[in-house]
Amino acid sequence: MRDLAIETFIGSIAYIVAFSLDILVIGPTQSALITIPGTPTAPDPSLLFLPHGVRILAAWLLGWRAVIVLLPGAAIMHFAFLGIGGFTGATLLPLFIGVAVAPFTFDLFKRLGWNLYASARAPHWRGVMLVGLCASVLNSLLTNYAYQSNVPSYLGYLIGDFFGLFFAFLLLLGLFRLYERQRTAE
Repeated sequence: MRDLAIETFIGSIAYIVAFSLDILVIGPTQSALITIPGTPTAPDPSLLFLPHGVRILAAWLLGWRAVIVLLPGAAIMHFAFLGIGGFTGATLLPLFIGVAVAPFTFDLFKRLGWNLYASARAPHWRGVMLVGLCASVLNSLLTNYAYQSNVPSYLGYLIGDFFGLFFAFLLLLGLFRLYERQRTAE
């Protein structure tokens, strides 16, 4: 139980930091440069949505526990972004879609004979990226269905999820290399 509490704290903080960067840095920069046609009920998609990277990495490491681990952080950011109105009707559905799609996609790949969870073997980064891309497609379809968004909005979510995942992987690989250099220098 203690481990789950620690995982939840770390996972939710990572999600909050990634989402905060999206709201405070990426979003305003993107809005200043381009406009993506959305619907009145859905926020414009971020073209570098870092929380998707956090969701994929959490699902890769934790499987379905990632839902529990990320839900508090996702709920906090859902509220920060949409206010109390984000917890009513169809606007609540994307919150659950966002945290459940990544473990669902990893589980689907496992059922199809390709177990890409971290516990299964050494990292197979191309496979994890493929799962991330598939999760992005599924997340985009379901989220935009819930918001009843248009095609440009769907494509924006898809692009943002994938590039957010790609950026998170680059950051993670950089941290691994830094750790290895530090370890070999000692």
